[in-house]
Amino acid sequence: MVPAAADEMPLEAQAVPLDPVHPDVNKVGALDYVAGFALMPAPTLLATRPLAPWGGLSDMMLARDGSALLSVSDIGWWWRLRLTRDAQGRLTGVPGAEAAPLRDLDGTALTRKFESDAESMTRLADGRWVVGFERHHRLWSYAGSDQDTALPEGPASPIDGPATLANLPENNGIEALAELADGRILMLAEGQENAPGDGIGWLGKPGAWDLVTIRHSQGFRPTALARVPSGDLLLLERYFTKAKGPAVRISFIAAASLLPGARLQPALLAEWRLPMTVDNFECLAVEPDVEGGLYLFILSDDNQNPLQRTLLMQFHWAGP
Repeated sequence: MVPAAADEMPLEAQAVPLDPVHPDVNKVGALDYVAGFALMPAPTLLATRPLAPWGGLSDMMLARDGSALLSVSDIGWWWRLRLTRDAQGRLTGVPGAEAAPLRDLDGTALTRKFESDAESMTRLADGRWVVGFERHHRLWSYAGSDQDTALPEGPASPIDGPATLANLPENNGIEALAELADGRILMLAEGQENAPGDGIGWLGKPGAWDLVTIRHSQGFRPTALARVPSGDLLLLERYFTKAKGPAVRISFIAAASLLPGARLQPALLAEWRLPMTVDNFECLAVEPDVEGGLYLFILSDDNQNPLQRTLLMQFHWAGP
């Protein structure tokens, strides 16, 4: 059964330090740690338990007023996370969320994993949401509203993506997606772990795409992009091996480098791994701090695995 309207879920948010071994540490690379929480469904009565399965969050955008996050999951759901913040903009809690199903071109809820594996999203200047899917690799758009984190109701509309998109490995699709200030779209494929050479992506507009490449290093792979007010981009990357566990990296991509055929070479801002607080981070959002610099938010995909967590962490960066 799929809910016809938003499916509400109360959440518990447990504060987490940046470094559990050294709780006084509040800086990593160029980033200052502001706040962070492990998110989980709050206990509810069976009769009121939400139908939407929690977790699997793959990308997100922040409301212009900073009061909520809109996210997509890799099992076919939109999620709207309500945020509480103090007068300085610091995150203080995430009391609840609402969910609604992603829908196909006919308005039918997506239920099969092959069709519902949403991995990336961005909002266009005209208000539409663009979602990148893997397994069945494609780009779909959804109508937006004046409320920039209102749950889209569908149906989807197809977007004319690169012809070579279909050649990507099934589980290594478009993980990072952003609209640039000039209206072009940059999208980056995750790439296979430990594959030699550069990663690939595309730059352009529907029906007119140019190939770009991106430098891969030390096993990290792109998972999200976010545009900052200057027009430059921030890139989120993840790393995982069974021997070393997860790691995360945040880098800077100058807008001037975003040219057809370019080889993108991100500049590192911060990188951390265990025993610091880390999981499978796939979501990135930014907003200006009224006192200067930028707030960065990252959110992890728990893979609906009880051994993993959904972590929402906030950082401050002085800016480029």
